[in-house]
Amino acid sequence: MQFEFLRRYHQTSTQKHQRHHLMCRLIHHVTDQVTAHVTDHMDNHVTDHVIDHMTDHVIDHVTDHVTDHVTDHANNHMTDHMTDHVTDHVTDHVTDHVTDHVTDHANNHMTDHMTDHVTDH
Repeated sequence: MQFEFLRRYHQTSTQKHQRHHLMCRLIHHVTDQVTAHVTDHMDNHVTDHVIDHMTDHVIDHVTDHVTDHVTDHANNHMTDHMTDHVTDHVTDHVTDHVTDHVTDHANNHMTDHMTDHVTDH
């Protein structure tokens, strides 16, 4: 009878040990699975965050570059346009001024010439 008790105690103890061992294995397995899942989720989240950040950074950089390029192009175009406009304006003004000067000079010369001619006649 005493030995039966010891046998049962030993059997129960062994079962408890096996259950404990199984529980530990289960906890480790679940922990590993949860860790892997969280790691994947965090990797994806961090990757998305980095991609968003880099996308914003690239967009800002490209926007600045394009803005600079368009500004330079517009400045060059406006410089050319204003040069043409000023050249035309100056040319017109000088032409008018020279025309007036030549006309006055020709009128004076012709007046003198006709005065001499009429006086001689």
